[in-house]
Amino acid sequence: MTDLRSALDKYLSMRKGLGYKYEHQTRRLADFVAFMEKRKARVITTKLAMEWATLPPDRHASWALRLSDVRGLRPTDS
Repeated sequence: MTDLRSALDKYLSMRKGLGYKYEHQTRRLADFVAFMEKRKARVITTKLAMEWATLPPDRHASWALRLSDVRGLRPTDS
């Protein structure tokens, strides 16, 4: 398991524990982590988040949702 995938699991567990119903966000964030893993990226950067969020190029309406999802995911060293 990569650090990002571990961070995602912790993040989703915490959010769900607080009562959030992360259904679509869970899928989108898993897609983002897979995107990062494919690029062997270990750090979330604005450039990578924007690259992922603007896929596919013809679905402008979903870009803001995707960026909003990633904004909350901040891996820590703990």
